[in-house]
Amino acid sequence: MRDFFTKRLSLAITLVMFVFGVMVATVLVAAVITFALQHLGIISNHSQLPVFPLITFLGFCILLGTSLTAFLSKKALNPIRTVIDATHKVAGGDFSVQVNIKGIGELEELSHSFNKMTQELSGIETLRSDFVNNFSHEFKTPIVSLRGFAKLLKENNLTEVERQEYLDIIITESERLAALSTNVLILSKYENLEIITEKAPFRLDEQIRKTIVLMEPK
Repeated sequence: MRDFFTKRLSLAITLVMFVFGVMVATVLVAAVITFALQHLGIISNHSQLPVFPLITFLGFCILLGTSLTAFLSKKALNPIRTVIDATHKVAGGDFSVQVNIKGIGELEELSHSFNKMTQELSGIETLRSDFVNNFSHEFKTPIVSLRGFAKLLKENNLTEVERQEYLDIIITESERLAALSTNVLILSKYENLEIITEKAPFRLDEQIRKTIVLMEPK
């Protein structure tokens, strides 16, 4: 909690110190120019210039500007703090966070980009979850089938025809498992590739037709 407030205060303090430094630098530049003009004789040392009231006025401006900056810095830095809080939530796995910043063009663009990023991450997370669920189901089905037919083969009252049928099923399910593993390796390979050289036409309509035929009984 202490680090949290320290980080938040540092933003305001940095802005206040920056404004304070600019004002002090302005006063110093004005003083140097005044002394330089007096040294060159452009301004007489005995001329009645309101130096002390001028310095007092500049000091008052520094205090007033610094105070206003400290007072308004919270509101000015609120959009940045909003983005920081939203970023922490995204880092924690919450991809439903949305940032709505209005008024400043750059900050509006930042909020739009942030919202687009969270939508993309949410979609990727959904795809990942669906892939894990589907793959787990597809991987579990042949394993259960292999176990079941292997137990049946241990029985001694099977005919030769039944034994051969069960062996053929075991071979088919084993090939299915091998194909699934190969496809996963191919997906992993293509995820790490930037340029894909081996390309071939793919009939998406035929894939959809097969899927519909497969799901029709359900």
